[in-house]
Amino acid sequence: SKFVGFDKNRFFPLEIRPSNSVFFKGEILDGLPFKEDYFDFVHLNVPEPVHTLNDWDFIIKEIIR
Repeated sequence: SKFVGFDKNRFFPLEIRPSNSVFFKGEILDGLPFKEDYFDFVHLNVPEPVHTLNDWDFIIKEIIR
């Protein structure tokens, strides 16, 4: 298995991490930098409601592509 983390904040470990993990910093509203059908499973964790309904429409479409 390979695990990919993606967040707009760089709070994930860079020095100490499992060899099958990689982390990217970016803004989801700019689109995810992955090909279509790249992932088998996506987990979305949103601790604060900062997005509009239009944002959510784009975000959901982006993570299921």
